[in-house]
Amino acid sequence: QYLDLKQYYPEQCLQFIILNKDDFIRQIESYELDETHVEELLDSNKLTENEKKVIIEAIGTNHITEKMAFVIHEMTIPLEKEIVNTAWELLPKEKCYQLLLNQIQIFSMAELSEKFISLGGVYKPLADRSRHTVKLFYNEYNRKLAEYLYQKDYLTSKENVMINKNGIEEPYIRCMVKQVKNSK
Repeated sequence: QYLDLKQYYPEQCLQFIILNKDDFIRQIESYELDETHVEELLDSNKLTENEKKVIIEAIGTNHITEKMAFVIHEMTIPLEKEIVNTAWELLPKEKCYQLLLNQIQIFSMAELSEKFISLGGVYKPLADRSRHTVKLFYNEYNRKLAEYLYQKDYLTSKENVMINKNGIEEPYIRCMVKQVKNSK
């Protein structure tokens, strides 16, 4: 049915898939999805994150487009690392922050260090795994990031502080990065 629809009524394929989404998800390997249909499906609010995950994993990293990467960066369900890394490469840098926070649990501590180098700026000092202090401006993103890193023992401590900058008190999070001893 799908292949006939795709050939003769391509504009109705998306509706067909959404109406039959349980069967579609169960038999996804038998569908020949093109990137346009995948982008439209991922853009649909009629699919859950789990259903979107199945579709993304089925198409593989070679077919992820920039538009799909924008959907991936918003997903909070853990995805395969290769998919996240592909999205990372396709997204503008300012979108990678949210992608990292949403998918942070899939990365090892060494991989997180690499991501901090890639992000650069105030996050680059987090990549240095010697014992040192990093100050992050207090905002919701940095609060969540510091909390996760502290829970995973990447940081030994974190505290909210006020720092005087040019006579103005500004909120920061002072983070102590845990030293990792080099194994020889």
